[in-house]
Amino acid sequence: MFLKIINTLNSTSIRRIALRINNVRSYIPGIKPQRMNEQLYMKRDKMSQDYTIIYRAPMENYLVISKNVTTITATLISILAGYKYILGEKMTNISKEEQLGDLMIGDSDLIIFAAGFILITIILRVFISKYPLRIYRKGDTYVAVFQGQQPFQNPKLHFNKGEASESKPNSLNPWSESMYQLKNKNVILLTEYFKTPSELTDMMLPPVKKSL
Repeated sequence: MFLKIINTLNSTSIRRIALRINNVRSYIPGIKPQRMNEQLYMKRDKMSQDYTIIYRAPMENYLVISKNVTTITATLISILAGYKYILGEKMTNISKEEQLGDLMIGDSDLIIFAAGFILITIILRVFISKYPLRIYRKGDTYVAVFQGQQPFQNPKLHFNKGEASESKPNSLNPWSESMYQLKNKNVILLTEYFKTPSELTDMMLPPVKKSL
């Protein structure tokens, strides 16, 4: 089951989900499609005015919600499982059942739920660590901004022109077709979300050496 979850979270699925979200938002009365507000993002990311945003990934808010929900759920279920274990109850006794929300679950089910949510949380956090939210450019200098694993933290990766390249294809990686390397870090980039197609090409080209 969990392998199916990993395989469905490929770059093609991400593109489809983002497109569907945008389509739904466009048909809901009173909700306008979100436009790139450079000043807002620059202030949030604490970037100076001489930088320009060239890439903005979709679904930022949905990833934040998913990360928080899975983390809280995994934590609560793990605490409940640990509490039952500390009390000395046998976790393998499936005849004992408890009500968790609207579900009646046994002790063994509780272990499976805890392990499952922890695994999903780990997969989501690995994905987030490789998913730049925004990329800024200033001349030949670039800054990629990521969603932090801790609240209110947006780690940054500084790199220069020519330090971006496509990663080698890997059949075991569901995001292989969208994998790039920024400096020494493997990341997931959705090419259609660059401000212009030439921005990605220019970012990958080595800097032009000035003639003496």
